[in-house]
Amino acid sequence: MVLLEWKKLNPKVSIVETKKKFFNSYYYNIKYFSPGGRIILTSLDLDVQQINLAVSHRIKVNIDYNYGGSWRVSKERTSEINCDRLFDLYTVRKQYSSTVRFRVEEPYITIYGTDESELYEIAQHQLKRWTPELLQVTRPRNEKYKELLDQGAVLVKSDIGYQYKFICKDGVCSNKKSIGLYLEQLGDQVKVSRSVQHMLSKNNHFIWGVWFYAKDPSIANMLNIIEPNLISNIHEVVMIQE
Repeated sequence: MVLLEWKKLNPKVSIVETKKKFFNSYYYNIKYFSPGGRIILTSLDLDVQQINLAVSHRIKVNIDYNYGGSWRVSKERTSEINCDRLFDLYTVRKQYSSTVRFRVEEPYITIYGTDESELYEIAQHQLKRWTPELLQVTRPRNEKYKELLDQGAVLVKSDIGYQYKFICKDGVCSNKKSIGLYLEQLGDQVKVSRSVQHMLSKNNHFIWGVWFYAKDPSIANMLNIIEPNLISNIHEVVMIQE
C-alpha cells in the first residue's frame, strides 16, 4: 500500500491507523476543523449567500441563548465559522455523495471513503485552500491489515484479554436495565466501559453508542432473548504487531 504524501499537504497532519471499518464500509477518513459544519448537512441546494444567512442566524440564536452565560457558545465557536470553507465542503459532499460519507461533530467534519486516492484528490484540489485545517488522516497500515478489516476484525496493539467486540444497535431498547444487570453478572467475562454502564442504567428506553468486549460470542444468544435483535455486530479482536 503506497503512502500518499499527506504530509506535503500539511506537515502537521496526524496519520492514524484504522482499527475497525467505519460504518462497516470505509477504510479511510480525513478530518477537518470546520465550525458550523451542521449547516452543510441540509438536503437543500446552498450557495455562499445562503450559508452566510445560516451563520448569521446561528450567531443571533447563540447571543440570545447566552443571555446570562451558557456553555453552548464555546462549543458553537461561531466566531471561527468560515462560510467559504463550509461551501467548499458542501460542494464536496454533494459531488461525491455516492462514494464518501460525511460526519459532523462540531467543530470537526470527517469525510469517510473506501478509496484513499479519492480522498487525497479531494484534499489536494477541492479543499486545497483549507489544508491548514486538515487535522488527521486515518488509513490501514498495509494490505494485510486491510484484509483483516474486511473480515470484520477490530485491530489492537496489545492483548486486552478479550477476543470479541460486541456492538449494540442504537434506538429503542425496552429492557436496557436487564441487559445491564446481565452484563454485570457475567463479571470478568465481559469488559464494559463506565459510559456504557451509565447509559444502561438510565431511566428511559433508548440506547446509543453501546458496545463492550467479551470472551465468549455465545452470550449474544441470551442478550438477544432479553432484547430481540439487540446485537448488530460481533467483531473478532486481533492483536497486531507494532
